[in-house]
Amino acid sequence: MDQAPSPLNRKLDHYRWSLPIIVTSLGVTHALVSRVALENYGADVQAGFVIVVYALAGLLLWLALPALAGWFLQKAIDARLEPGAEERRLAAIVETSGEAIVSTDDRGRMVTWNRGAERLLGYRQNEIWGRPLSDLLGSSGGGELECRWLLENVAQAGQVFGHETTAHDNEGRALFVSLTASALRGTDHRWQGMSLVLREVTSHRRREEEIKRIYEGLNKEVAERTGQLGQKVDELGRANLQLQRLDQMRSEFVSLVTHQIRAPLTNMAGAVSRMQSGCLVVNSTCGR
Repeated sequence: MDQAPSPLNRKLDHYRWSLPIIVTSLGVTHALVSRVALENYGADVQAGFVIVVYALAGLLLWLALPALAGWFLQKAIDARLEPGAEERRLAAIVETSGEAIVSTDDRGRMVTWNRGAERLLGYRQNEIWGRPLSDLLGSSGGGELECRWLLENVAQAGQVFGHETTAHDNEGRALFVSLTASALRGTDHRWQGMSLVLREVTSHRRREEEIKRIYEGLNKEVAERTGQLGQKVDELGRANLQLQRLDQMRSEFVSLVTHQIRAPLTNMAGAVSRMQSGCLVVNSTCGR
């Protein structure tokens, strides 16, 4: 108990002596007021009873405070004897999380690697420690550029959320992942690196690509059908124009034939009329 902070000792000691005095004073005051108010109803007996009750309450409180002080002091000692307990609990949560969680230093080198990351990417902690994050994002220059972009944006904005990229496991296979990066800062708010949570979205990306492929196929088929329909419309237009021309030719032919037949028929009709009126007796002229 000597290890407890001295301000806590002084505060508990103050409460130990002041609270019983306050409670007893309240009891005496209440008794005096009750005596004045109830003079004709046995006020002396009532006042004495109230004083005894408050005195007992103050005594019990005085006896209980050392136990409370011991409990508070023990809690303070336990807290001092177990520094970093909260940090260890959080570290255990991160270690056993199903999500792949990786942390880097301020230069992008990986320093922690939980079991979720082992299951996702196949590397163990001792295999990946100290290696640059760009090794996961691709050994080419693109991986280094993406790692530098992540470091700069997380250092400035504090977080990069939902960044989709490609990570490579220990066998070199490419995995589509959704990445969320958060800044790691010390108690002095200095930039110390970043924490990354990776979630595989390979199956989701493949479904999106399949949907995109089907959509593109449908668009291509629609375009082909539209082109075929356009060709059919053009053919119908040409056939309609040809029918209009044929109809015009038919009309002209009928008009011509009608004109050519009508003229001799008119002459014949006139000749027959003259024959009916002037050829009462058949002669050579009427015969012709």
